[in-house]
Amino acid sequence: MPELPDVATFRLRMARAAVGHAVTAMSLDRPEQLRGATPRAFADRVRGHACTRTHRHGKYLFAAIGRGWVELHFGMDGALEMLGPPGAPPRGTVARFRFAEGDTLAFTHPRRLGHIAWIADPDTRVAETGLGPNALGLDRTTFTDRLADRRAGIKASRMDQANIAGVGNIYSDEILFHAGLHPKRTADTLDPDETQCLFAALQEALQGAVRARADPRNMPPDFLLPHRTAGEHCPSCGGALQHGTVAGRSAWWCPPCQPRGRG
Repeated sequence: MPELPDVATFRLRMARAAVGHAVTAMSLDRPEQLRGATPRAFADRVRGHACTRTHRHGKYLFAAIGRGWVELHFGMDGALEMLGPPGAPPRGTVARFRFAEGDTLAFTHPRRLGHIAWIADPDTRVAETGLGPNALGLDRTTFTDRLADRRAGIKASRMDQANIAGVGNIYSDEILFHAGLHPKRTADTLDPDETQCLFAALQEALQGAVRARADPRNMPPDFLLPHRTAGEHCPSCGGALQHGTVAGRSAWWCPPCQPRGRG
């Protein structure tokens, strides 16, 4: 599932292609995935209008066009792709936007679990959906407050979008690996030093992945993500990685580097 680093990469792609340029043509290849407007009304609100800015909150991407905003949610396998010369759209294309400078962006998600929507503004939408603060916009105090008195496992709490928006299954593993914390630890067992270590790990893992454009091939050598597969070893100690189910989701960790400890 696309997480914060993936959507941050999509936002940069959209900003480069769209900001300052008018939408000259668009198509809804899957109109049933549209929310907040009829296909005709959506087209009227978008065509001929310039994109003025883009915004991301958690796993949601927003683009200001005309008098409103286009919202993209990427579901399990969504993406935003730059297209070349006209031809057959990519598999799972939901919508295509062509801009005055000639760039065309395709919003795709083959499994149809995401959506495209017309909304008034991102702040209202974030409030309506109950999303927590953006993971890369947190300060230490807010982060600590959102861990206080929580008995949920720290993996599950990182993935709770109402708690902190943007982290999913893959990057929760990465954050815990950087923090040296076992995924089955619960938040209420963390001491102040561990909490601060977890906050620093969240920033380090997400910022590093954003710089790598969410591509495992470009990740720093000490990242877990490129090694989350059977037979791989820890990039830190060289030990065998362990795989299991935590909070109902697949999890990878290094037992020597992430001891179970308390809780």
